[in-house]
Amino acid sequence: MAAEALVKIGKPAVEPLIKALKDEDSSVRSSATIALGEIGDERAVEPLTEVLKDKVWHVRNNAVLALGEIGDSRTVEPLIKALKDKVWHVRSNAAEALGKIGDSRAVEPLNEALEDEDRQFRLCALDALGEIGGSAAESLIEALKNEDSYVRWGAAGALGKIGNSRAVEPLNEALKDKDSDVREAAKNALKKIKAKKS
Repeated sequence: MAAEALVKIGKPAVEPLIKALKDEDSSVRSSATIALGEIGDERAVEPLTEVLKDKVWHVRNNAVLALGEIGDSRTVEPLIKALKDKVWHVRSNAAEALGKIGDSRAVEPLNEALEDEDRQFRLCALDALGEIGGSAAESLIEALKNEDSYVRWGAAGALGKIGNSRAVEPLNEALKDKDSDVREAAKNALKKIKAKKS
């Protein structure tokens, strides 16, 4: 409740919330990270980056979400490091945050994330690559050949979001995929690309 009240106060509440990031109680730290994300003040970037080292995973998770909300380019490198967090929730939300920021520095690390053991995280990485667009298209085209059908399905969907005409031929190949969901995703992606052209 205190954190919600501080969000309503807005920018004047940033300093007290930054102090709360060092509170002994993890729920206080967690609430402070959420509030700082909602306020979106850039002064919180470095303190929130420090919170990515917190021992409690849900505090790290909320810090990742907050950094994504702030969207400052200084957060890209710390969020890339968070893609290696031991908890998949944190890795997934770091991928989502990088997608929101849309910085091409995240393309290669997100591409590497497609080999992660957690399927949900791999799908979040694909979605983030789709959000980044442009420079991510080649990675997504390559992902259409991944042995995991979920990765191929996610790659097709992300390519449809980007709408890059270089994806047409690989997506046409994906129409022959053994998995019906992948074929459907490729078909929808091709429709989106065609719609963008016209």
